Amino acid sequence: MTNKPILLVLLALATEAQALNVSLSPSHIYCGLGGSINATISGGVPPYTFLWSTGATTEDIQTSTPGTYSLIVTDFVGTQVSEQATVNSYSAFPLIDHPGSTRAYCAGTGHVVVSDVGLTQQSPFLPIMTPLDFSGFPDELFWGEYHLLVETSAAPGSTMPVNYQDANGCPGTVNVHFGYPVQYPGMVVTAVNGACASANTGSIEIAIGTEANDQILDLELKRSNGQLVTTINHGWTPEVHTFTGLVPDTYWLVQRIRFAGNGFNGSYIRSLCGDSISVSVPDLGPACGTLNGTVYMDYNLDCVMGNSSETRVPGALLEFTPGPFYATTNNAGAYTINLPSGSYTMQQLSTGIAQHCPAPPAPVNVSGVQTLNIADTSLVPLDVQVMVASGPARPGFELHYAIGIANLTPSASGITTTTMTFDPAVTFLSALPAPTNVSGNIITWDQASLGAFVERSINVRFQVPANIGLIGTVLNSTVDLSSVNTDAVPANNSFGHAVTVTASYDPNDKLANTSSQYSTELFYIDVDEYIDYVIRFQNTGTDTAFTVIITDTLPATLDPATIQWGASSHSCMRSLTDQGTLKFVFPNILLPDSNVNEPASHGLTSFRIRPHQPLLPGTEIENIANIYFDFNPPVITEPSVLVATTGTGLGERITNNLALAPNPTNDVLYVHLPEGADRAFRIIASDGRAIQLASRPTAQGLQLDTSALASGMYLLRTSSGTARFVKQ
Repeated sequence: MTNKPILLVLLALATEAQALNVSLSPSHIYCGLGGSINATISGGVPPYTFLWSTGATTEDIQTSTPGTYSLIVTDFVGTQVSEQATVNSYSAFPLIDHPGSTRAYCAGTGHVVVSDVGLTQQSPFLPIMTPLDFSGFPDELFWGEYHLLVETSAAPGSTMPVNYQDANGCPGTVNVHFGYPVQYPGMVVTAVNGACASANTGSIEIAIGTEANDQILDLELKRSNGQLVTTINHGWTPEVHTFTGLVPDTYWLVQRIRFAGNGFNGSYIRSLCGDSISVSVPDLGPACGTLNGTVYMDYNLDCVMGNSSETRVPGALLEFTPGPFYATTNNAGAYTINLPSGSYTMQQLSTGIAQHCPAPPAPVNVSGVQTLNIADTSLVPLDVQVMVASGPARPGFELHYAIGIANLTPSASGITTTTMTFDPAVTFLSALPAPTNVSGNIITWDQASLGAFVERSINVRFQVPANIGLIGTVLNSTVDLSSVNTDAVPANNSFGHAVTVTASYDPNDKLANTSSQYSTELFYIDVDEYIDYVIRFQNTGTDTAFTVIITDTLPATLDPATIQWGASSHSCMRSLTDQGTLKFVFPNILLPDSNVNEPASHGLTSFRIRPHQPLLPGTEIENIANIYFDFNPPVITEPSVLVATTGTGLGERITNNLALAPNPTNDVLYVHLPEGADRAFRIIASDGRAIQLASRPTAQGLQLDTSALASGMYLLRTSSGTARFVKQ
């Protein structure tokens, strides 16, 4: 009776078990050495018993004799399965071919190649006994795999067989595939900060592109005596690196081969291959000090910078007075500034967030090296803004717009919708990213939420008709931005832009438009608030431009503390430093030359700024920009000049047959239009915002309801002309 339950259990086990299976993996014999067969069992009911054709009863066997071997496996309930495998014998290792793992590093009469031959990873090529002898070629063990160094005059893309033997004398051959010489990317020094009192407070900022053949390189920073300061790797992406903590000296920035190793052979390669530039960090003497720190959102209001949960504030502008001097935080919210020794007050320049610790204006005594972190709080729950800039408009050519969208606060925006209403005189070609919808002359983008202080760009291409009759025509466009989460500052959610069709132009220029867009030559003191600057550039050389740097030293007539960053055609880094120096860095912009791709050879960036007040009539506001293409001397733009003036009268005025009455107005504004004129219109505030007004047609033109407008000066644009009016 007691045996029956046991039998039932065994029957249940046999019924539920998976089918018994065996697979054999042979390792072959090389030069009389090695040889084995490994068995892998699955299914059935363990334990198992083994019977090889040699009489062996082990799971795996070793053999030095070639041949076919069979194995019978029996499980616990008597189920059997058999399999066989063949062990071959070789007098040499089979040819190894690794076309994807070889690189040619040095250009010239010979090529030095590092080949990850990967011998220790090849199956069924075991057993290979290390170390290996590569018949006179140097070799080294690096990261557990062999790297073969070969110097030859073979052409890039060719193959050369290299013989080797392992520690037991068994020979083999590996095909070394020659790649292509390293094309070292250009290096451009974008900023150098001196060191105070010979301390380690200097820094070097460098923009560097990508290696053309997907090589990973080292970037070494060395002192004049050859001492290595630090090494970072680069190659696959364009980058801007900042080296800090530097003492006064002449430094060398040296590009080297990343995967050459650091042993004898690696040093050999690194001595043959490289590219370098020198940079001097000046000694600013004892009469200066260094301030550094981080700007962050102090959510718990304890004035102590916590971990990454307290968001860092990128692009924060800091003003130190007297001077004034300016510093801009990097993407991690960090800043560094050297200042003459003495007492200052410091405050952060912002509208959506506020410095609360230390309370502004915060006293700062500059001496030696100090760390000053700045805690911020939000003034509004959410503020997103939109800015627009464009390239030139010429008959028969493309017109490019750049739309810049930014979240100025640490709160997420929720899904955003951007709508562009473009001038019907041009034809939409494409946009990046692609729009959600295009209907008539309205383009819509529905996009994901903007996180804390995140920016995004939209680039739009239009075709201007090849009609010289358009010269002098103003092309108007408006961009509106909305978010799912409530925006506390809707005033900067709309932007109007006007560009005049011209016949010819300087491809590298700086244009100024007043915020009312009333003039590109006059700044109306009683109307205009801002100046919108657009810096346009074009690669008219004979090769691709990898890095573009723009510098702009602001004149005394402009107030650096009022800077607002605008839209750019390509991703760029922006900063305000010193006593009013703007810098725009486009690393690895890969701007093709105009002979290869004329439409893509253009770029632009923009910003908005206010003049210093009070501004007297007759004051000239003149500004230029320096545009650097890679290592070439700068292209200096023609001066952009605005002359400050007062208004020309605010009574009823007619401009190009356009009449407004009453002017000033309290509520209803009547617009008289020529017979048959288009009734489309735009209202622009003094800060450049496009304003929506309720209207209805009349026999003579339009009736506009201005009751919702704040008091101030406004601009009315129609296809028949432009006029100003005042809302009381």
